[in-house]
Amino acid sequence: MEFVSFVDGIVTIKMLGACSDCLALDDTISMGVEALLLEEVEGVTGVQVAQIY
Repeated sequence: MEFVSFVDGIVTIKMLGACSDCLALDDTISMGVEALLLEEVEGVTGVQVAQIY
């Protein structure tokens, strides 16, 4: 994954490689990345995946 931005408490990331098309992407974000950032980084209120076309 790659960091894209941090605006108004929302961290935006871009998934790379096989992760970008994974069926478990939503679970990875919410139960993994978001949970960790909410706990460890002050000011984070959520995580979203960048819509890259």
